[in-house]
Amino acid sequence: MRSKAGKYVIEFSPLILICILIWPAIYNGYPLVYSDTGTYISSGFSGVVPVDRPIIYGWFVRYMSLSHSLWFVLLAQAVTVFFEIYMVARRFISGNTVFIAMLITCILSFTTGLSNYTSQIMPDIFSALSIMGFAVILTAERMR
Repeated sequence: MRSKAGKYVIEFSPLILICILIWPAIYNGYPLVYSDTGTYISSGFSGVVPVDRPIIYGWFVRYMSLSHSLWFVLLAQAVTVFFEIYMVARRFISGNTVFIAMLITCILSFTTGLSNYTSQIMPDIFSALSIMGFAVILTAERMR
């Protein structure tokens, strides 16, 4: 029989992982922004396509923020990052893939720039996610 503490850890593990993925923003007190961030926010809300940037991430910021807070954008990015890590773990590792994906997420968050990129209001995190997603698609059984 599982203890109450173990039950709560399992129930709150997604929340804990999201906090681990965005810990630089939590430490900063606000999502990390750069000089390009304003252009993405402006393009998403105004609908004007910038000359040198795509509008897709601007729309992502607009709709994920719910026109209220940029923290929702970070939450969406963190959920997407964990889901992608889970899909890669499920594809290439046998066993308890949820636990392994959680372990990989924690290790990468504290030893690489993953949490820094997840905490940014920038589309840079989606470059790595698209490569990982492409690897999952190419190695899928139906693709063979």
